[in-house]
Amino acid sequence: MPYRSQPCIPTPRATIAVLGLILLLSAPAVQAAFVHPGLLNSAEEIAVVRAKVAAQAEPWKSALDFMLNRPEGSLYYAPVPYARPFQGSYGQGDSGGWRMMMDARAAYLHALAWVITDDVPRKQKAIDLLNAWSYKLEGVDGVNAKLIAAAAITGFANAAELLKYTDSGWSAVDQAQAASMFRNVYYPLIRDFQPGYNGNWDAMITHAIMAMGVFLDDQAMFDSARAYFESGSGNGSLPNYIRPDGTTQETTRDAEHENMGIAGFTGTCETAWHQGIDLYSYLDNRLLAGAEGVAQRVSDTFTTPVPCWETIYNHYHNRLGLAMPQTERVLNSWGYRPENFGLMQGIGYGTLTSFLKTVPISAATMGGIKGAFRP
Repeated sequence: MPYRSQPCIPTPRATIAVLGLILLLSAPAVQAAFVHPGLLNSAEEIAVVRAKVAAQAEPWKSALDFMLNRPEGSLYYAPVPYARPFQGSYGQGDSGGWRMMMDARAAYLHALAWVITDDVPRKQKAIDLLNAWSYKLEGVDGVNAKLIAAAAITGFANAAELLKYTDSGWSAVDQAQAASMFRNVYYPLIRDFQPGYNGNWDAMITHAIMAMGVFLDDQAMFDSARAYFESGSGNGSLPNYIRPDGTTQETTRDAEHENMGIAGFTGTCETAWHQGIDLYSYLDNRLLAGAEGVAQRVSDTFTTPVPCWETIYNHYHNRLGLAMPQTERVLNSWGYRPENFGLMQGIGYGTLTSFLKTVPISAATMGGIKGAFRP
């Protein structure tokens, strides 16, 4: 399935020369165009996955089956939008918050299935989910508002990105409504981050802001996320969250929450990578140190891993050839593969999308015998 390219209008050579001189003289103010699709998934990566699934190759086939067999993968799954979803601390008093995050995950699931399989009902389901929320949502309330908004944003934005840059038939009017939801409802809520909280919040908020920035072609929004990742004042900037020894601001709290922090950073770095910016290597691969440290604590404490590990492993190990023995412990733990999608983290399905290099894989790694995957 071809991805749309921007139209090219012939321009006289003299005009091109003048424009080139203007651009050269004003270089500091000029921003490079965004790459689309360019959030968690690139066109090149999707092409690889499409070929693998078409060939019934493993683990991609089983990972796709696992994704589609989830309740939200059903074509009978229907959105339940709320005008003002609410969630209190630790999920208390939830009214529509969990549903917003679940519908966002479902939107990404069906959009991803569409670009991989060309299944038309899948694209329509993704469109229906996005439209339902973008025409209904007025705000998000409660102590957890920023956290659940960030989680939903990344699911919705990734779905929107895939639909917009394929021949999905998603109308321009509906695209504009989704853009309005991101810019006028979600962004004002999270644009100032949450610097006084534990760092996993800002790690996930940063990912959400960067995702919106790419979808909206908003350089200032994208840059604000990058700046916070690199040097934000709160606990959720990379230097404030991960220490050189691999411990984190939340190590003394629990492995689950610091895993959420790693998931947020991974989403930000992967999105930036697809835009030609290497945040993974920032501060001498500080994220790698944190990932390995958190992976060890997740394994040693028998904490249920939060999805993100396939993506981060694909970068540091598959792309760069760096050793990640503790991350491999997580990936090879019983039931982790195929990777799920994190409801509150906005990242996942990495066994389907990020398992891009041929590496040895055992039956045990994939949860036992063929077909014996997690329900």
